[in-house]
Amino acid sequence: MFNPDVPIKSSNDDLLDRKQFAKQLARSILDYKQSDSFNIGLYGKWGSGKTSVLNMTVEYLLDLSKNDVNKPEIIRFNPWMFTDESQLINQFFKQLSSNFIGKKDKKKLGDQLQILGDVLGLTTFVPGVGILGTAASKLLNIFGKTLSNSALNKNIQKIKDDLVSEIKKNNIKFIILIDDIDRLSTIDIQSVFKLVQSIADFPNTIYLLAFDYDIVTRALEEVQKDNGESYLEKIIQTPFNLPVISEVKITQIFISELNKIFKNIPEDKFDTNAWAELLHGSISYYLQSLRDLARLNNTIGSGANSVRDDHLTSY
Repeated sequence: MFNPDVPIKSSNDDLLDRKQFAKQLARSILDYKQSDSFNIGLYGKWGSGKTSVLNMTVEYLLDLSKNDVNKPEIIRFNPWMFTDESQLINQFFKQLSSNFIGKKDKKKLGDQLQILGDVLGLTTFVPGVGILGTAASKLLNIFGKTLSNSALNKNIQKIKDDLVSEIKKNNIKFIILIDDIDRLSTIDIQSVFKLVQSIADFPNTIYLLAFDYDIVTRALEEVQKDNGESYLEKIIQTPFNLPVISEVKITQIFISELNKIFKNIPEDKFDTNAWAELLHGSISYYLQSLRDLARLNNTIGSGANSVRDDHLTSY
């Protein structure tokens, strides 16, 4: 039996007692009533369960806001699917705009999001030359005329200003969750934080960003020389650390999974207490996440058939 090591989709599947943490996080997000854009960080190592917590947080966001007259627009965005900054920005705005497809009263808002994404996704400048090739022709189609760099910047700012006005007019509240930031290259990590901090810093917008703190601060050191932590502190207004998994909980899950693997093994060949002692004595140091635990159980499970005639703690 192999453990696929995939994030849980529902709080019903929570083995780590993190559902209350996710619920409190969702409640904190919904309780934020200021109009300024607000950025929350969810810090955790690779394999520590950040995506599972995000999934539960979305579940609670939907449940806690189900009776609200003005429900928030909840958007999940995965930046690792795109190859460069232009594509990342374009697809980000396209995903936001898709939330308003079929909503006649918010069609203008959706169109403005799409246009801003199209423009920002095309604006690759060459110093002293401006916008080149296909990008220049597409921008010509959008604006109906050729623009200098300075004129283009003014037009982009006007599009953004109009969009901000439309967000306020419709009292739209965005909750945007961005996961897997720590999977990205250094330059793409920088692009995500540029997007959040200065491009899509809309009113009534809350970002929940999940990542490995050490990986991201190293990437941001190239933006603010040798001080990635300070740079991150300017962007993340409220950080949350993922709750640590206790050794007791790790042991419980480990034994539960072993029981599944060896359910057809005679009792005299499988000593639960011996495995628990082995875990405490020498293995637990290496198990820092459920991903580590899944790999260990997969390794044990893959060799179980070949040792069924032996005592399994010897294996």
